[in-house]
Amino acid sequence: MERRFAEETGLGVARWRRRARLAGALEALARGDPPSRVATEFGYASASAFGARVKAELGHPPGALR
Repeated sequence: MERRFAEETGLGVARWRRRARLAGALEALARGDPPSRVATEFGYASASAFGARVKAELGHPPGALR
């Protein structure tokens, strides 16, 4: 099933799940929620872990995206 998922989406399940969670978090940032609240709401271990994930995926820290 995982191979089929990767064939269909171009992503492994874990990476797809991380991106889906990040997409939801970015929507919350766009609404104006503070990064610390977004990090907690979307299950990141800390605001800095959330910031690191955003920067790794998008090249900018969360504050620059608000």
